[in-house]
Amino acid sequence: MGVGDTAQDRLLVSGVALHGADVRVDEALGGIDVQLTRRAALIPGLVGTVQGYATHEKAVLGRITDAQVALTAATAGTSV
Repeated sequence: MGVGDTAQDRLLVSGVALHGADVRVDEALGGIDVQLTRRAALIPGLVGTVQGYATHEKAVLGRITDAQVALTAATAGTSV
């Protein structure tokens, strides 16, 4: 701001700066919305993957439990 600047000039410059800041905020919010939309789109696939692994892990846990029962019976001297 120069010595000859008027209050009106300073107000105009401030208004332009505020408008620029407002535009940058809107752009940032738009970017956040895009990222949230992308993440939300990934959730169904993640749920499907977890469900698939849960089924597999349940089967593995069942086999481990059966093996533990067989080991306990074998070490106790009883047959399975």
